[in-house]
Amino acid sequence: MKTRHLYPTLSLSLNLLFAGATYAGEGALAITTDPKEVEIYIDGQLKANLTPIIIKLPDGTHHLEIKQTGKQTHVQEVLVGDDAVMSLKITMGEIPSLPPSPRVDLLNLLNPQRDEFETPQEFQLRRSQWLQEFRQATDSYDSRYQAGVAFLTKANYNLDTGVFPLTLIWEEWVKQLNTFVTLSLPTASHIVVVKEEAKTLWNEGPQKPVYLYFRLVDDKLTVDKVMLVGLAKPWPIHFEPPKPIVSPPPVQDRSLIDKAASGARKVWRKVW
Repeated sequence: MKTRHLYPTLSLSLNLLFAGATYAGEGALAITTDPKEVEIYIDGQLKANLTPIIIKLPDGTHHLEIKQTGKQTHVQEVLVGDDAVMSLKITMGEIPSLPPSPRVDLLNLLNPQRDEFETPQEFQLRRSQWLQEFRQATDSYDSRYQAGVAFLTKANYNLDTGVFPLTLIWEEWVKQLNTFVTLSLPTASHIVVVKEEAKTLWNEGPQKPVYLYFRLVDDKLTVDKVMLVGLAKPWPIHFEPPKPIVSPPPVQDRSLIDKAASGARKVWRKVW
């Protein structure tokens, strides 16, 4: 639960200090925080990044947000009175840690072994069900099933083709797939993104989760596709070199073509 201590009071000394410095219809907000290095937003605008601080505001209700990395964001509505100073003392709360998710034995999930009491049909059914479970988890971007991390290379983005190069780092379980899957997953790859989305994708953060999708082909497990997740949607990862841009042939002058055709018709008439 978020821990915070609020002491909204009217400070007599601050009122005396600002009596001659405020205008009609104006008040002030005095903020002290623990820790002191925070970002203070009032009505969506950044006002300060260190406390204690006194901020003049028009009288009325204002939306206050105080943020610090690794802490819970403090949010409240404050009512600033005319020619008055409201004092707030705020202790930033810790972000509650989530219990760790149970580990998943992905190698066993993807490569189950037939039990002595299973018929071949029962084993194949169980195998298909487990593979479906894996796909549903990757479709929901379950981090326990994450295959690796992709790092976008902004410096090499191609505006003409939309090719956004990536560097991939694979999880250890992926490296062990070679024991039962024919697998070739290099570290260099790319996605194709138009400029507008590429900029938004980069601003979201250069590091993206990567997921593998599998399917059974002739009773053998194969990699169906590799996807990067960004902007809350999947992007296909390509490992083959990007295709070069083929320039269209130059457009010929239509008048020259018409003149050549006319000349050819005249020659044909003389011959016949």
